[in-house]
Amino acid sequence: MCGQLTIPIVLVGTLTLILVSLPYLFSPAYSHGFDFDEHIATIGDKSVTLYLQMKPGFLPDEQVTEGTILIELRDSAKKPIPHATLSVVLEKDGKVLMSERFHDHEGKITIQVKPKELGIASVFSGGKDEKLDAWIKTEQSPIVIEGPIFLDGGIYRFKVDVLSMETDQNFLPQPVSFELDASVSELVRYIVTHSDDQYELAVRTYYDKVADFSYDAEARTISFSMPFNWDISFVNQVKIVHEEVDIPKALTDLITVGYDASVNGVGLSQKAIVIDDVDPDLRLVHFIIPTERLIVLEKDIRKMPDAPKDRMVFTLTAKETPNFPIEFFSSTGNVRVQLSWSPATVEPEKPTKFIISLWNAKTGDSLRHSTFDVVLSKDGSEFFRSKQNAVIGAAVIDYVFQPEYAGTVEFKIDKINNKDEFARFSLTVVPEFPISSVFIVTAGLIATVLTLARFKRSFSGSKTS
Repeated sequence: MCGQLTIPIVLVGTLTLILVSLPYLFSPAYSHGFDFDEHIATIGDKSVTLYLQMKPGFLPDEQVTEGTILIELRDSAKKPIPHATLSVVLEKDGKVLMSERFHDHEGKITIQVKPKELGIASVFSGGKDEKLDAWIKTEQSPIVIEGPIFLDGGIYRFKVDVLSMETDQNFLPQPVSFELDASVSELVRYIVTHSDDQYELAVRTYYDKVADFSYDAEARTISFSMPFNWDISFVNQVKIVHEEVDIPKALTDLITVGYDASVNGVGLSQKAIVIDDVDPDLRLVHFIIPTERLIVLEKDIRKMPDAPKDRMVFTLTAKETPNFPIEFFSSTGNVRVQLSWSPATVEPEKPTKFIISLWNAKTGDSLRHSTFDVVLSKDGSEFFRSKQNAVIGAAVIDYVFQPEYAGTVEFKIDKINNKDEFARFSLTVVPEFPISSVFIVTAGLIATVLTLARFKRSFSGSKTS
């Protein structure tokens, strides 16, 4: 073996202290479906939910040739309410893209979309119920519309009035109105220069179009903007703002232990920045800003006379100082891993103590009696593996790196509970003298939204700028 590993036998006191002191770090995961939304209302004496989804939830390189809009009125058991008649107005960027009335005897309205540069969408196929004045699907003809939908990424806003339900004749005395938003993500790539080499950075927006991208190589800062309405009445309705920056791991000056981030000059907490290192070649850094944080930002920005009031200006600057414990999620998102180490700078031939704890990502409970392998690799070649039995959900590892492993090393927690589940992050073992290349262990913070983001990325492409 090229390193030294020791696992103390008496860990209960130390690890119990760790487990007791860390739960305050857990906060509820924010559920954000990106391409779907749902709202609850009361109609008569019934609680109903209006559910909406747009597919695809991303824009690939090539133009989308067909999309789908699903709108479903559901009862308290989440079953479709039959004979729903809905008036649907679809808007984007303040423009009406579609205004039609639809009906479905089973309560599940499926609209096929053929994206086309038109002023407003029109029905291309489907039957028309003249009594209801609504489009319906038939055995021979599904509802198909042509129009300017799925041509651009961003927020699509639906204003839906429920006109009837349960029977074709059961028209409501007054329509019940809903407003729902669905976001279609879009990836834009940028070529930047760093130390005379070119790299490709990218921004994936789940909210609105990105502009004003810039990269300051000396400051190691990425910045970009997007339109945003800071009126407090609008801010209160925004569930979450989610933007993603993609950084190649070859650009090592940006693959650091963390980042300082801001919006319109107001600093963000570390909880708003989520790092995903699961991809071996690409780091994904997510801005995840929920409603309550947006409200605080609005108050701060309102006090700043020079701060933009019509957009969000994001900045992301690489930093070297870690905030312990570092949190990251497994490849499935089911396991939350927390990591601390000492000393903060990992150097060859000097002991480094790693403290690893595993938690149930959904409940926050410690994963007692869990097992996993600690795997160290360099340049794709594994040089160390050790199986761990975390009786109380945590393990302490002392390791000494040999000089030949200076540089970037992959630190992987593998085969969690004997499953094909892993967590991965980058570790740079710092040579003794080159101060300019100090990089420390990096970890991925992969929230529930990232599971959806990863799924979309596996099928999506990008647009180059």
